[in-house]
Amino acid sequence: MRKKIKLAILALFTVLTSSSYAESSDRVLFFPGSFSPPHRAHFELLKTALRTYPRSEVVVIFNNQIRDQIDPEIAREIWSHYYFRVLSEEFPNSQFLVESAHDQDPHFAAIWKFKKDSRYKNAIIIAGEDRKEYSRKLDEPKWRSVLAPLEKEGRFISYWVTQRDQEAPDAISATRLRECLRGSIRGNEVDQGLLRECRRFFPTELSDSLFLEAASWVANRMMMNMSAKESGALRDFR
Repeated sequence: MRKKIKLAILALFTVLTSSSYAESSDRVLFFPGSFSPPHRAHFELLKTALRTYPRSEVVVIFNNQIRDQIDPEIAREIWSHYYFRVLSEEFPNSQFLVESAHDQDPHFAAIWKFKKDSRYKNAIIIAGEDRKEYSRKLDEPKWRSVLAPLEKEGRFISYWVTQRDQEAPDAISATRLRECLRGSIRGNEVDQGLLRECRRFFPTELSDSLFLEAASWVANRMMMNMSAKESGALRDFR
């Protein structure tokens, strides 16, 4: 029987409503994306944003589509793993949520969430260089009609865009991580030796044991989805 490796279940509601949290900020950092799966570059981007805008609420919004055996629950679990195992130690006063975009583009889902939640006075959408075109969409008539009334109320939304070199030999990307994880699957099991070759795609702050826990869980989930696809049982999460 294949060894099943599962991440610890993280009680988000319990943690986020704990009295250990400081008073909520009126600023929210939205981090939208497909996150298929979340990797070191995503982690570093969020960490840098939190250092720039401390004491912010963070809302990661992931795509609900299945891509190359990566299903939405992988994004939810791995982001929770990254935050509660690593980021929460450096940013104990930041609140953290992971949500699905459902059938929306994650970037547009972030804008609608900001509009509906009057607690937020300022919203910053975190984006990589490859998504900077979304920042220009805020000036389009469709979105000006949504945002202009909010701005009259003193509520503003903006983009925080960072650059990274996709052409560098050691560039980190979800595509390369998927390839690495898929390469560790041998038949009905995950080869731990091959899995260790994926170490560079995961945050350096993760201990080796936590890296293996996370990577093994993703690889096993991919293997399960591969089997489900072959049998026609892989379902759409949207």
